[in-house]
Amino acid sequence: MKGTRGSVSDVEGSAGLDGHLDNFTINDFAWKDVTVTKVGSVKNGNPKSIISDVDGVARAGEIMAIMGPSGSGKTTLLNVLARRKRSKALEVNGALNVNGTRTSTSGFQAISSYVEQEDALIGSLTVRETLDFAARLSLPSSVSKNERSLLVEELLASFGLRDQANTLVGTPIRKGISGGQKRRLSIASQLITGPKILFLDEPTSGLDSTASFEVVKFLKKVVQQHKLIVIASIHQPSTATFDLFDKLLLLSAGRTCYFGPVSSIRTHMDARGSPIPLYMNPAEFLLDLTSSDFADDSSEANTNIAKLHSDWRNSAAADVLASSIPLSPQEKPDSTPLREAKGHAGFFAIVLALLHRSFIKSYRDVVAYGIRLAMYIGLAIMMGTVWLRLPETQSSIGPFTNAIFFGSAFMSFMAVAYVPAFLEDRATFIKERANGLYGATAFMISNFLIGIPYLFLISLIFSIITYWLNNFRPSASGFFTWVMWLFLDLLAGESLVVLMSSLFPNFVIALALTAFANGLWMSVGGFLVSPKVLNVFWRYVFHYIDYQSYVFQGMMVNEFAHRTYSCGDGCHCMYDTALASQCRIDGRGVLAQYGYKEGKTGEWVGILMAILVVYRLLGWLVTHLRSTSEIKFNFQEHLLGGCSIDATGKPLTEEALNAAKSADAIILGAIGGPKWGTGSVRPEQGLLALRKSLSTFGNLRPCSFASESLVSRSPLKESVCRGVDFTIVRELTGGIYFGERKEDDGDGTAYDTEPYSRPEIERITRLAAHLAKARDPPAKVWSLDKANVLATSRLWRKVVSEVMAEEFPELEVGHQLIDSAAMIM
Repeated sequence: MKGTRGSVSDVEGSAGLDGHLDNFTINDFAWKDVTVTKVGSVKNGNPKSIISDVDGVARAGEIMAIMGPSGSGKTTLLNVLARRKRSKALEVNGALNVNGTRTSTSGFQAISSYVEQEDALIGSLTVRETLDFAARLSLPSSVSKNERSLLVEELLASFGLRDQANTLVGTPIRKGISGGQKRRLSIASQLITGPKILFLDEPTSGLDSTASFEVVKFLKKVVQQHKLIVIASIHQPSTATFDLFDKLLLLSAGRTCYFGPVSSIRTHMDARGSPIPLYMNPAEFLLDLTSSDFADDSSEANTNIAKLHSDWRNSAAADVLASSIPLSPQEKPDSTPLREAKGHAGFFAIVLALLHRSFIKSYRDVVAYGIRLAMYIGLAIMMGTVWLRLPETQSSIGPFTNAIFFGSAFMSFMAVAYVPAFLEDRATFIKERANGLYGATAFMISNFLIGIPYLFLISLIFSIITYWLNNFRPSASGFFTWVMWLFLDLLAGESLVVLMSSLFPNFVIALALTAFANGLWMSVGGFLVSPKVLNVFWRYVFHYIDYQSYVFQGMMVNEFAHRTYSCGDGCHCMYDTALASQCRIDGRGVLAQYGYKEGKTGEWVGILMAILVVYRLLGWLVTHLRSTSEIKFNFQEHLLGGCSIDATGKPLTEEALNAAKSADAIILGAIGGPKWGTGSVRPEQGLLALRKSLSTFGNLRPCSFASESLVSRSPLKESVCRGVDFTIVRELTGGIYFGERKEDDGDGTAYDTEPYSRPEIERITRLAAHLAKARDPPAKVWSLDKANVLATSRLWRKVVSEVMAEEFPELEVGHQLIDSAAMIM
């Protein structure tokens, strides 16, 4: 039982923070023979070792440092220990055990958390708000608001942040807390979830020695008080900071140079003949000793590093470590007490928390919407004064049209200003998702909803300024219809930004691609080139999916469908309409020139909304796929066919065949050609042998006309060609190409044999049946053979009949002799 605390606040802390953070279940976390290999390096296709046979154990109440020069594998090892998602190009081996027992990845993530090197903090929030939102996103609904507040206050006190609780974290425009305080806040926000094992990637990076010492000092206090396990990669700490760590894992070139108590490092280095100078920073000395990057003689440095590795492997400390690591080959089921049931926040609670956080960010951070609002107001004033009070005369028809295009197209174009704000939000999401707080769905929903009121406000303010200054149709219905189109235009433009920034989360690339897309939509929208004369390709491929075109059409109908214009002096009307006798132009005549019709507002709104939804769904899909897997391709090149014959004399070598068998996919280039003639060794034999070995049964020959226009151009009669649509499934894998063969050796005879087998026939039959089932309605299966004369065909017909009757009774099957089928066809 713990000692009595000295104040009321401390008593409250005992009920709040202690109960949440105290570790009563995890005694140790150990790893043995951890090896990380990069499979198939770019240069030669050979595996590259990154981490080699690293052992270690961290116990409750300890804070351990992983140290080494740049490129030594510190972060890679930390990510492997934390079971972070990794590139598929990395192959990881070794044992990771908690309390001497293997745990599942989900079970391990339930008791651990990870603090990245770059702070995942939102600058426009205060310190207290940062912790409060971290709690709302991670703690279950069973935790009351008072309990959550108590936990936040105790973490503020534990990390020395109580005096800065109401201070902004800081943005590029508004100064906030210091770098050391930000790092402490990052750690505290991860402790909200109550992890028992905490991983930190270079927590002192970018901080001065004093700030670094404060970060580690506060962290060690919490670790010792609550018996947590902390593992941190660290580059070059000061002497005071270095001495705060309990254990040290020293790496060089991915191998262990030392593992054990920090207090014993001097003894170890003395024993191997490399004593640490008395008044020198031990960390600095160790980094110089384990690095060869800046050595005058790199060969000598590499030799010394190799000796460091061998000295450790042969040391008594290494033997003690190996024998002390508790390991079990069995994986502990998730139902054991190891995996404490801490629960998660509900989906709607997460969405509401994200909305609240984004709302605070949007009105405090002028970059998000403040600058955009000022930009749109400036654009509105410019547009209102350039097209100032246009008269209702035919000379204003062109300027009215230009103003409509400018207002719709450039409002959409200026949505590119949202790129940096979205990328910042996305970066926060990536880091929070990595710690299991929420997924792409909650992020995308909250991102969309928070933008709606601001975009509507921008649309309304812009319209109030421009609509009346430009003298558009003076009516309430006309004004609010204009606002509606502008609002939908901005929603679609921002959705395009979300899609592009999700596809390419790089500021310059996202900005350039969004600008290019907007330029494309402007070009094919119907203003610069009338839809009547727009090139067929651009019209059918891009015009009908251009959201700006529907906005332009809607605004044009809103202006011209209900308005007439004077023909001016002399009554020479530019447009011939029914009002020409009255020396006026009916605005519908202008719409007729563009091919626009009235009464389609609902249709256009529906199409625009569909485009908007597609943009958002694609953005969600990209974000979701990026969160579930990181796809890496490992390409290996091997010879096949003619080039293999030239190099090896064989169309397919054993090496190439084995590589194909172990691959996930095969991309084939050109196999052969007339160069190799018709001799006994041919390029096609390599492809056939590959098909045989991989059991790629079936050679499909679709017979149909892709377009009706091709029917009239066929050399066959149109009445014969029209409606032809069938697929031939050829059997050739186990047939005549692989039977016993005799070449002509001068005696004037040669032969091939064609062995059939039941498994091969079954596979071909199933392939044909599945193709038939995919048709709507299901197609009939015809089996062609020569069962009247060949034993192989009689086996063929028997097996096909049995498979179809047993596995595909719903399909109709028929048999024909090949000669008869050819005559019928």
